[in-house]
Amino acid sequence: MNSRLGANNGESEQDLEIQVIAKALQDSDFKQELMASPKRAIAKEFGAELPADIQIRVVEESQKVIYIVLPYLVKDKIK
Repeated sequence: MNSRLGANNGESEQDLEIQVIAKALQDSDFKQELMASPKRAIAKEFGAELPADIQIRVVEESQKVIYIVLPYLVKDKIK
């Protein structure tokens, strides 16, 4: 799968997302920067140059709010 997030070294987009989440859980400064400016925080920490036409929205669940994110699927790859 091509990574929309510009993952390096053969990483998948999901691998990069997992690394970003893990970093945010361990580092409150990174989490704050990620919430304020996701593209800048990811580029700075992981060296992933994100395409200009890609938007990233970071939301944080709470005890009473759960988010379910449905992945983007390319229709011609679904059989």
